[in-house]
Amino acid sequence: VDTNRASDSLYRDSDLLNSSESGLSCFPRVSGKCARMAGNSREALLRDVSAVFCEFLEAATHTLLYIRNVYPPEIFDRRRKYNVPVRQSRHKELNDYISGAIADVRHWMDKGLVEKVVLSIEDSATREQIE
Repeated sequence: VDTNRASDSLYRDSDLLNSSESGLSCFPRVSGKCARMAGNSREALLRDVSAVFCEFLEAATHTLLYIRNVYPPEIFDRRRKYNVPVRQSRHKELNDYISGAIADVRHWMDKGLVEKVVLSIEDSATREQIE
């Protein structure tokens, strides 16, 4: 993800905060060639936002699993993400599972179909919600 794009005038335009019926549109309504360009920019922005969000969600998921002692602490390495200390699992199967779930979320986010994302962690024995 190119974080330097945040300075792009497209991201600074106050009209971007207007919402549409779907609640997902960040762009003012325009027509003709500008509409096609705005549509492409909207799609690019949506992809950028979903990429950053999913990167954050993956780091947060690993850290929550560590904090809540869902898995043994020795399978987690200390890392830094966004200049914040986080934990990252070294367990391949767990990492693949989390990456796969996040990839599914991103697929639907890229299409603009996600309203919210909920991470729920349950105790496997009691089915009690931990997080």
